[in-house]
Amino acid sequence: MLDETTVTGKVIVAAMTLAAGQSWPSVSLRAIADAAGVTLADMREHGLADKSDILIGLVGAVDRHVLTSAPTPDLSQSPRDRLFEVVMCRLDALEPYKAGLKSVAKTSPLDFRLCRHALASQAWMLEAGGISADGVLGGIKAAGLATVYGQVLRGWLDDDDPGLARTMAALDRRLRGGERAVAGLDEATKSGRRICAMLTGLLERRRGAREPQASANDPATNGPSGEAPAVDFPNPSPGSA
Repeated sequence: MLDETTVTGKVIVAAMTLAAGQSWPSVSLRAIADAAGVTLADMREHGLADKSDILIGLVGAVDRHVLTSAPTPDLSQSPRDRLFEVVMCRLDALEPYKAGLKSVAKTSPLDFRLCRHALASQAWMLEAGGISADGVLGGIKAAGLATVYGQVLRGWLDDDDPGLARTMAALDRRLRGGERAVAGLDEATKSGRRICAMLTGLLERRRGAREPQASANDPATNGPSGEAPAVDFPNPSPGSA
């Protein structure tokens, strides 16, 4: 998955290898650079200024792997089944780095910058599953999938079964719960749109009823006595035919 001929690929692999043998906080950038066979200057030039950058690089590499290797979504399948395949493809890509990620998960504090990238990553996973991540509703779906993925990922880190039966069962269960929540949200959105359309129509009818109507006694259209206003014609000039 990672191109280990690049500085970024070498650094990510080295960081995960070191994390597998010690706590993540104790892994220094110098140690990562030495293990990767690059310099600190190389890391800086490639945007790897801290360990969060390295983890973000791993997230991006997994995104690319899933987006290029996942099959074209079969729209005859349910969204839940499509997302199940996408998430399992993602976990398969992370398998070589599982021990390192376990160390990171146990000892790394909450990283809001990494969380932001993880949320964007799940929007891409929705798209990989043939589900739009556009708009407010798409953002809510991405946040929901990020929650599901984070919960399943923690279980996956402790799942030593090669068949990952426990992980797959947890993923299926959580996706089913998310599916019900999204279905309710979709229905609430449709209801809200119907109500807005109804209120808009009602306001337009009331506005039309309040607009002044031309009346038979309106001096703008009739004379003072209700007769049609007189029209003055110019007097013909002398000598005109």
